[in-house]
Amino acid sequence: MTLFFAWIVSGLLTVIGIMHGYWCFGGKAGTKQVIPTRNGQPLFKPGKIGTAIIALLAWAGAFLLLVQAHVIEVPLPAWIPTWICWAMVAALYMRVIGDFRFIGISKRYKTSLFAKYDSMIYVPLCFTLASLALVVMLNT
Repeated sequence: MTLFFAWIVSGLLTVIGIMHGYWCFGGKAGTKQVIPTRNGQPLFKPGKIGTAIIALLAWAGAFLLLVQAHVIEVPLPAWIPTWICWAMVAALYMRVIGDFRFIGISKRYKTSLFAKYDSMIYVPLCFTLASLALVVMLNT
């Protein structure tokens, strides 16, 4: 089951990385649903570099979780994928909790398009990714 969970999380992180890569290179589809807004105005304008960093982090997380699950063997000290994967689990759970204003289960602003997608898709997805990755970490 651990390997199955590792593959599921890695596959989803790979897709998330591909989506961010698409946006990094100018893609527009789905951007209204993924940026928090207040009074109809985006709270920030993601830059290409930041979006590329998110894509790379998602791909690194996917790769290192497979390393941690011993699907891929690489000549790294064992503590490197272990610590990074634990950091990924923590970051995903923190994303679930949110910022107490616009994102996560703690958000106060709940009427925007982003907030609706956050509640229906992003929070459950992050919780699922974090929980499955936690199972992998506890069993490897």
